[in-house]
Amino acid sequence: MQGHRKLIFLVLLVFVILLAIGIGSWLGPAQAFPTQATKPHYRILYLVPPKNELQANEDTPGSFASLQAEGVQATSDFSTLKKEVATQPPDAIILHKNLLAQIDQKWVQQQYRKGVIVVAVNLTMRELAQYLDDSELSNGNWTEGWYKKPFYSYAGKKPATDAYSVQESARSGLFAGAISTGTNNFGANVKPFISTIRLSIQSLRQQ
Repeated sequence: MQGHRKLIFLVLLVFVILLAIGIGSWLGPAQAFPTQATKPHYRILYLVPPKNELQANEDTPGSFASLQAEGVQATSDFSTLKKEVATQPPDAIILHKNLLAQIDQKWVQQQYRKGVIVVAVNLTMRELAQYLDDSELSNGNWTEGWYKKPFYSYAGKKPATDAYSVQESARSGLFAGAISTGTNNFGANVKPFISTIRLSIQSLRQQ
């Protein structure tokens, strides 16, 4: 009788094992938990005037530390900015209106035409378009008069590379490709501002 019970127990054990194997096969291989997507790295350079040269309403909110915490590399020297760009091209450069007279404007326009987003603090969209020598951007329907210092404007272009668009652009003299532009007042801190620039970079990268 005891031997008979052992036999029944072994049969049941084998049945349970086979049943488990069958269920596992039906469910498919075990799936790993999805890992959190890696945050893309964007290279943003900021040429800032010395803090003691700015009025309270001319400066971006926060400090160098708050900018660096958002991944922005800040410098107050134009030659250093040029070296940084030559070493590794950035996704965006941020300029301040108070320093434009000390900057090589043609150099900035070259960076813009290479696809670098140019951001200007306390410059309206029309002023930025003129600075970048972009007639199409200048002709945009930009509403003015609502700006409150400090504010910012930005523009970036990524030329199309397909043969048809390149040919049509050469024929018409008009830009063909992706464009990202915008303007706004600063908030209480730099996070919304930097988030906007990151989204602009991302939109051009995806084109």
